[in-house]
Amino acid sequence: MGGISYENDQFLIDVEGYYKTLTGLTQYAIRQSGFTPGTAGTIEQDFFQGTGRAKVWRYCCRRNWAGTRAG
Repeated sequence: MGGISYENDQFLIDVEGYYKTLTGLTQYAIRQSGFTPGTAGTIEQDFFQGTGRAKVWRYCCRRNWAGTRAG
């Protein structure tokens, strides 16, 4: 995680970034397939396991209308 911030009497600008590697993820899913009017179709239950990545960018831009710093 890292970021940068700038503030003066009128503005606050803040930018942050985040990256995380995820392991050991498990998802349970119920799926219905073969559904047509008049038939029930088939219901499948599955477990999925895997890995992933999370990438996040957050930014904030605020104007101080009164010309004073928010504290």
